Amino acid sequence: MPRDRLRLGAAIGVQLLILALVPARQVMASWRGQELTLATAPVDPHDPFSGAYVRLAYQAERLLPGMPGPAVDEGSLVYVVVERAEPAWRLVAIAAEPPPPASGRAALRATWHAGGARIESAGRLYLTSEKAQAAERALAEQRRRWWEAQQAASQARQATPASSPEPDPPRPPDAWVDLRVDEAGNVRLLRLRVDGQVFGE
Repeated sequence: MPRDRLRLGAAIGVQLLILALVPARQVMASWRGQELTLATAPVDPHDPFSGAYVRLAYQAERLLPGMPGPAVDEGSLVYVVVERAEPAWRLVAIAAEPPPPASGRAALRATWHAGGARIESAGRLYLTSEKAQAAERALAEQRRRWWEAQQAASQARQATPASSPEPDPPRPPDAWVDLRVDEAGNVRLLRLRVDGQVFGE
């Protein structure tokens, strides 16, 4: 009997510890944030034994051609400014200071790295081990098809006579992350959607 109580107490203690370790910023984003969707980007290099989470990166973290970056040092706090679009919000700027509030826009806290940013608290979506592996497989398969489509499009462009219109580029993959962001830029991941499969809430 005492041993059962000890096990129960230990289990409750672990759960309380996990709750205590949840970052306060994510909690605030859950309570006060607006929901938005970002398109994913390939994560490289990939560790197939990452555990009970999916590694994520976003198209909005990468500067577009001709878009100036913030004048900050590596590792500095920056803000990824996105605006509402379909099917995912699109990058407007990566700024050193939070922009003033604007309808249809959001600013996400991030860390600056050469050529782009990493959105805070958005690089890992924690799932059960089984679901995390399933999500990783779905993303890997989708990226494989995407790269093959890009290679085929490149070969088609090379084979197309100069007078002919170029073939359309392959459509970006349908992998989206729904998240919640509050007015301070704090982020809480909600779910990953890949080819009709939903991982998360």
